[in-house]
Amino acid sequence: MDAEEKRQIDLEKMPPPRGTELEQRNYLRIEAVKFVNLANAATYAHYSEHLSFFGDFDDRTGAHRGPDKEKTIKRKLQSTIRELNRIFAMEMKEQGPRIRATATEMLDNGDNISETSDSSSAESRLSAHSGSYESDVQSETNRSVDEDSRGASEQAEFNPWDTYLPRELRPAYNAPAARHMSMAKYEKLIMKKQRRWLGQGPRSEFSTDLFLAIIYKQTAEWHQISETHLGNVLQATHHFIGEALEHNLPKDIRVKVMRYIISPRLHNLQKSARQRLEELLDCHRKEAHAFLDALPTFTPSEEPTVPIPTSFISDYVSKLTGSVQSDKLHNFFAKLGDRGHQGERSEEGKVALEILELLLATKIPQPLLHVLKTYLNEAQSSQTEKIQMPGPEQEAARRLIDHTDRFYKMTVFSFFGYVNAMIVRGQIMRGLREQIFTMGIVDGMYSNDLQLVAGESPGVIAERGRLETEIETLQHARQVLEGCTLDVGW
Repeated sequence: MDAEEKRQIDLEKMPPPRGTELEQRNYLRIEAVKFVNLANAATYAHYSEHLSFFGDFDDRTGAHRGPDKEKTIKRKLQSTIRELNRIFAMEMKEQGPRIRATATEMLDNGDNISETSDSSSAESRLSAHSGSYESDVQSETNRSVDEDSRGASEQAEFNPWDTYLPRELRPAYNAPAARHMSMAKYEKLIMKKQRRWLGQGPRSEFSTDLFLAIIYKQTAEWHQISETHLGNVLQATHHFIGEALEHNLPKDIRVKVMRYIISPRLHNLQKSARQRLEELLDCHRKEAHAFLDALPTFTPSEEPTVPIPTSFISDYVSKLTGSVQSDKLHNFFAKLGDRGHQGERSEEGKVALEILELLLATKIPQPLLHVLKTYLNEAQSSQTEKIQMPGPEQEAARRLIDHTDRFYKMTVFSFFGYVNAMIVRGQIMRGLREQIFTMGIVDGMYSNDLQLVAGESPGVIAERGRLETEIETLQHARQVLEGCTLDVGW
């Protein structure tokens, strides 16, 4: 059996074990939990953030146990680092003698060390991936045997980082400990520095590279496994992270981590895997377009009556429509139509005019703005007519109430729905961008082409700033509208 056949057999063993749909789903969930927990540890090492920004999840069952308490973070971090150190050291000890022997043999033939390590890295990652606790315990028992067997091969300058990191991610500085030290001494050095990583002193670059190496070791296998298994793991991880977001976890940390750790690794995916990722992203795009299609639209040919989707408009909108009272509307728009009322009710008049200014100044659709001004002019004209013509006062009052009632329904109610729609639209768009960040695709919602890069284009930054400014303006308008309960009868 040649190496290629053996590799194919190993790949066939990697997808989830056969079983019921529930068993496979639980398997994928636990895989996602392990991946995110490793990302937590690597993030802490690189950004000095709390270990549990995703919350606390059970490695065995995947159940969410609530956010970590402050007093347990350091203990959990210490336990996680110790476990990662043990796994890293044991797997290196298992692979070290064989890889070093291969490197020594290739040196005798005059070949390059780095090429040897790169060619053997895939095979070493595959066998390292299948390491279990039993093999770790057995490796620990054979420590002395491994050290003896490495005695001769340690003369070769083999860099253990080559097994885990591609060239562009290897340490840029010379690390004598990592390059020349035996694995046993290297493990002791890691454990010795552990206290320094947890202490108050400066963080060690050594620790950052260690955790990035471990994370890369986990993600590098993605492009070596079957496309089906890759899609399942990606879906499970994405679903898992999305579920964690329901607990109001910090988004800025999540974006920073996913952009730094996951996005660069996606460059290593095969074309089939990348195509699968694009299909997943297309699903999100379709959902986004379906949501935007349901938003209120205003065209010049029709009155701006707003179909308000009950899925995202607040309950108080229905309460608003049921509380329309003619007398309160009369008083409200009398203050708008007759400036003399401002002297008697200065505060109410000020609030009413502030609402009007917001309605006219906010970026609302032009048809709605035109109708708003038309009805306002009619209401003001009716109020003036009522004052100047005492004879038909009753008719003028009826016209005023009719106009103000139409004005109320067609502008305040419609505008209120539009404000909510725009706010929710902005929040959903931002939320989708955050979800796309978790998939490693940056700025996907604002670009026709997928940008597999860890950064933001200037156009996207400007668009995001414009949206945020618009959202703030609309939120302020809604706050002012909500503050007029006494005047309008909400």
